[in-house]
Amino acid sequence: MRTLLFSLIITLSRLTVAAAPETVVYKKVEDRELKIFIERPAAWKATDQRPAIVFYFGGGCVGGTPEQFRKQSEYLATRGMVGIRVEYRTIPKGDKGPPVICCADAKSAMRYVRAHAKELGIDPKRIADSGGSAGGHLAAFTALVDGIDDSKDDLKFSCKPDALLLLDHLDLRGKLRTFVTTLRAHGARAHPDLVTACAPQAWKQS
Repeated sequence: MRTLLFSLIITLSRLTVAAAPETVVYKKVEDRELKIFIERPAAWKATDQRPAIVFYFGGGCVGGTPEQFRKQSEYLATRGMVGIRVEYRTIPKGDKGPPVICCADAKSAMRYVRAHAKELGIDPKRIADSGGSAGGHLAAFTALVDGIDDSKDDLKFSCKPDALLLLDHLDLRGKLRTFVTTLRAHGARAHPDLVTACAPQAWKQS
């Protein structure tokens, strides 16, 4: 009985999250501080090399908050990952974009996470990107589109994730194609696979 109880306590300890998320400033833009919110497993140590997942909220690039993916981040922390939710700048409602500042912030956040992997207790080679709706577009952007980098970013740290988990982003027939096309006009260089996926003939095959 004691052995069973001890095993149960150990199991439950692995399925808990540290009491509150840590808030870290990853970037300053004029007088604004942009933050990441970090959920860690209760047993997390700074010497760990855990897998991590970075979340970008949805909202059409005109709204939303990092709270959108708090539950998902907390849950994955109970499974041993470090969950990271990103605050990024949005554009005004009615602004037709493109959302260049959103894209730049998404890349800055990813570079910050990779550059500070050691102190965050994560493996820099096991970082996933995720997001819903516009956040899904931003996650895909960090992985597949070159350019639109913040001039203050240290480009020696890659913004490309090691995996993608995209949620509610699949209005590809119009929105993603427009997203990529407009950003390319601003100097972005899309990965060939993404260009192919956004080509009109791809819609005819799907």
